[in-house]
Amino acid sequence: GPAHHAAYIETDGADPEWPVWYANHVIDDVRRILDRPDLTVSRLVRAFVDADKTHRVEAPEVPWSEFYAGRFSAEL
Repeated sequence: GPAHHAAYIETDGADPEWPVWYANHVIDDVRRILDRPDLTVSRLVRAFVDADKTHRVEAPEVPWSEFYAGRFSAEL
C-alpha cells in the first residue's frame, strides 16, 4: 500500500510503466500467496494490464485491489 501510494503521487497517477514497477515490487508476495513459485514477472505484468483494462470496463465501482485479487486467484 504505502509504496503504491508513493509511486502514484510521484507520477501524478500517469505512469504508463506502472505494471512493470508494480509487478517487480510484489512478485515475491504474489508467488507466496498464490503458491506459484514459477510465476514470472512478465506474466504478472500481463495480468496487471489485463485486469486494469477489464476493471475499467466491467466493474469500475469495485476497488481495484479487490478486483485484481479475484482475477489473480482465478487466473494465475
